[in-house]
Amino acid sequence: MPQKPPAGLTVEESKWVARELAAKKVSLLDLSGNLCGYEGTGNAYFAPYAEAIKEVAGSVPVICTGGINDAETAENLLREGICDLVGLGRILRRDPETVNKWSKKRR
Repeated sequence: MPQKPPAGLTVEESKWVARELAAKKVSLLDLSGNLCGYEGTGNAYFAPYAEAIKEVAGSVPVICTGGINDAETAENLLREGICDLVGLGRILRRDPETVNKWSKKRR
């Protein structure tokens, strides 16, 4: 997580929102921070946020986005219970065949 949080909700405020939405029986919680000026770097840079939200989301699935650029990272996030789903928007926008390529590498 960044040393100085960007503008927007704090982690504690986000957890409160997640609890409220879970109580309303939403289908999914999809986290993003880029609208608030957060410029994440590295691999899976929203994972700490997703993990914090998952702790309070109850049975509502949490999707983690942000810098998930390889199959190993995606699988680790899921296996370790950090999130329930992974978002691959930018990498799929660059190359819609990404997941197929990952699958072929693993065979």
